[in-house]
Amino acid sequence: MLTNNYNYNYRSIFMKKLFMKKLFMTRLFITAFVLGLAFNASSATIEPEVQNVLDGIQNRQEGVLQKQVNKVFPATGLWSTENFALAAYWLNQDTALADQQLIDRANEYIPKVATEEQLHWHMYLWGRIYLLYSSESKYFPGRMSEAAENAVLEFMYTWLKEHVTSEVPSQPLWDYWGSENHHLQKWSSAWTAANILKNFPEYKDETLKDSITVSQLAVQMDTYFKNYLKERASKGFFAEVGSTTYAKYSLNSIYNLYDFAEDEELKNAADMFLNTFFANYSIDLNKGIRGGSQHRVYAGTAAFTSAGSLGYIPLGNGVSSQHPGYAAAVTTMWRPNELVVELSLDMMRSQDEYAYISRRPGRRPDPIPEDDNEVVSMDPEGGSLLRYTWVTPQFIMGLSMVEALPVTSWVPISSQNRRNSVLFSEDAKIFTQRPSPETGSVYNAEWGVQDKGVMIVQMLSSALGLSKTATGQSIMFDKELTHLEKDGWIFVESLEAYAAVKVVNGGGIMRDLELTDFRSGKGDLEAGEMFDLNDAHSPIIYEVNSKDKYDSFDDFQQQILSNPLKMCGGKLTYKSQAYENKLELFTDYSKPPQVNGWPINFSPKDAYVSPYLNAEFGKGIVELTNGEKKVVYDFN
Repeated sequence: MLTNNYNYNYRSIFMKKLFMKKLFMTRLFITAFVLGLAFNASSATIEPEVQNVLDGIQNRQEGVLQKQVNKVFPATGLWSTENFALAAYWLNQDTALADQQLIDRANEYIPKVATEEQLHWHMYLWGRIYLLYSSESKYFPGRMSEAAENAVLEFMYTWLKEHVTSEVPSQPLWDYWGSENHHLQKWSSAWTAANILKNFPEYKDETLKDSITVSQLAVQMDTYFKNYLKERASKGFFAEVGSTTYAKYSLNSIYNLYDFAEDEELKNAADMFLNTFFANYSIDLNKGIRGGSQHRVYAGTAAFTSAGSLGYIPLGNGVSSQHPGYAAAVTTMWRPNELVVELSLDMMRSQDEYAYISRRPGRRPDPIPEDDNEVVSMDPEGGSLLRYTWVTPQFIMGLSMVEALPVTSWVPISSQNRRNSVLFSEDAKIFTQRPSPETGSVYNAEWGVQDKGVMIVQMLSSALGLSKTATGQSIMFDKELTHLEKDGWIFVESLEAYAAVKVVNGGGIMRDLELTDFRSGKGDLEAGEMFDLNDAHSPIIYEVNSKDKYDSFDDFQQQILSNPLKMCGGKLTYKSQAYENKLELFTDYSKPPQVNGWPINFSPKDAYVSPYLNAEFGKGIVELTNGEKKVVYDFN
């Protein structure tokens, strides 16, 4: 009962704020239960900025594609061939060279398909090339030569017969092969190849390893992906939360479903999924830069960088990239809903302060099953992981709040290299980071509690089996931030916000960055400074607020120093005067953290709660709202 009340308190805060803001406005709710084509929230009143983003998609695509024709990236290998072919055929330049490269590469790989275990990274892109440019294409028919078409068909069939069985259509939807992005790439490749080959008499009745035919696989994969997209969209998306490294591969795979599905329900599900995904992505943005907690973020350059390329093509934010992980985005026909574009532009919410709370996947089932080779099982009900993000115009603070569970209770792709952080409006950051082991990564490194602009984190114990290879704790301060130490606190000034950081036990030492702080062993040593904790398991308190709420930096410091802070009997209590809240962390892991006396509910009834994106967990109905506009996506 206590945890439910705590969860409902958050919802009531959001609704009260939203109602107060809109109470005296005439509200036109335009609701789309999307069962046909994608619904644009209000075409008659589309904002010029939104129209500019949508109109610019083709130009952004062609800009990247022209770079690929001029100087392909990467310079060698299968990705080089795929990127060049996608660009050359699209622009109708050097098509004969693209033909020859595809033929040569297929002839090189077909004899050794059986021993090539990484072709799932590529086959959905070969299918994309065929479906965009072959004589059978509905988009750019006839730009490939017949010889190139035949080479692509034979390559896909040889791979399908050697590496694909009917196991996935019968698998639990939350099992994954390798990792989420590997899983999606492999089975998007299988779906794409089967849906192409089923239209050819010489291939459609051919049997795969377990006697399923190509045509049967195509039908079963359609059903699988319709169910998969509903499950993921209504239960927290990916365990690889916010990973700039891996999300691009997952989305690359899903663009194929939208662009080439013959099943209209599957095409619509892919459209709704992509819109919901980018709404989720957009409400973590501040001036086009994404904040909040992330998983599978490697120490060093990846952690220091916020402006990725995931939103560049559809939303016009981030940076252009020729990486093959964006090859499908650069050649997709999908266009985001106008409401999603509005959210990405901060148009209706630029002066808002709000929390975005989401229930995320990542737990293993209980009891934990034995994995079958490379297949890993995830609990379809998720739980034990609540992603909390406090979004303001001046900063974004985000934490993946988790129960203090053994590291074995989490799938590796969830617990690997989690990053909890503060992102300021000028793209400056503060975040915790552990030393990278010589091999592998750090798993389930820390837990904590957050409410609004106050956060407490603590490293979890490896000795107790809660974390793995977590051997130290440091705090990175961006070079753009001014900071000073006073009475055991580190006070930080950014362009628009003040921050205070307190290492509760033992203090630490501020130092320059070293190459060992970068997983790759190389990076920008001027990116910031690192504060190494003397007691790695000390809790760390963060409080951040906008400058306009204080008379001066000194005023902020005095208020922080007067906030009640007590460490007693394995419990840390911190009260913020500015936010009028009390956070409690049980540093002996004996109880879940508390906010204002209420334990955190790690498994609330809602998958997403915010003023802009809301959904009840697992129901298949997702609501997007912005100003006078509302879209409801019905995955059922």
